[in-house]
Amino acid sequence: MIDHLSPSSLDQYLRCGEAWRLDRIEKIKPAKAQPLIVGIAVHEVVEGINRARKAGKAPILAEAASRLAKDTVQGFFVESDIELSEGQMKDEALESCKQKAERLTALFYHDVLPRLGTPTLVEHEIKIEPLDSDLPPITCRIDWAEGDVVFDLKTSSKSWTTDQAAGDEQMTLYYLALMTMGIKARAIKIVTLVDTKKPKAEIIETVRKDEDVFALLEKYRAAWRGIKAGVFMPASYRGWWCGKNCGYVANCRYVNRSK
Repeated sequence: MIDHLSPSSLDQYLRCGEAWRLDRIEKIKPAKAQPLIVGIAVHEVVEGINRARKAGKAPILAEAASRLAKDTVQGFFVESDIELSEGQMKDEALESCKQKAERLTALFYHDVLPRLGTPTLVEHEIKIEPLDSDLPPITCRIDWAEGDVVFDLKTSSKSWTTDQAAGDEQMTLYYLALMTMGIKARAIKIVTLVDTKKPKAEIIETVRKDEDVFALLEKYRAAWRGIKAGVFMPASYRGWWCGKNCGYVANCRYVNRSK
């Protein structure tokens, strides 16, 4: 039973309805991708740092933060099925993920943290109850906020662009989430820790208007109508979102695996 929607749920449904069905209804969970594990590890450490700052306490030292990120990665490799690239050994993947998590945590600590103010919200989950009685609640979790400015943390191998930031619907949902708290978001800042040959931290600022919220809710309504009707359109096969690297390909009814 689907009792709520979320930004990731909407994004997955619009990209590939069949992947959404396998994940959300059939409860098939693919192996965890290594970039996802690194991202979660860094997010968890940053959350701890921000909670300490919000409480007026000094955050843990940089070395301890990096160690914690590596320990979190280690935990995933012990407890979860990990997606490996062709020919890659699990120990090799573990060491690579640990190094990436350590680099990006250090990058946040030294390059981003000095530019931040005191957070007023940290990992704050908000349930939005739409006026439509037919639409389920929409939930989102804000990484952190400083008053009327929302921050969203991302880890990536590529830089984000201003066009990506302007079109990203998750940012629109953050704007709506603050509206439900009686706060009009002045800006949304996307903090991207870019793991290139020379890692870099980038902060892109984007804004939203009420009109963006109306358009977003129309997408949620359309997606929910499709879900209720049992319409789960697959992505185009061999597109960037589909193919042998999709975690659901072994269970997908639309893929001819003999090819």
